[in-house]
Amino acid sequence: MRTDEAYRHECEVRWLAPLPDWRVTEYLTKVEKARGREAAVKLASDVRAARKAARGSTETSGSNSKA
Repeated sequence: MRTDEAYRHECEVRWLAPLPDWRVTEYLTKVEKARGREAAVKLASDVRAARKAARGSTETSGSNSKA
């Protein structure tokens, strides 16, 4: 099992992406205090990208199911 920092980051992104915005903001505030602003900004950016990718795949699968 991977335990490196990159894997932790991937897991955090997957965990945060479906959560409501207020919960993500709350968590990112804690990340910033513990790991610094740079880590919080990177995590926020990757969560946005994961949400965008999920929306795109949902829209794609939704349009295929109508056909």
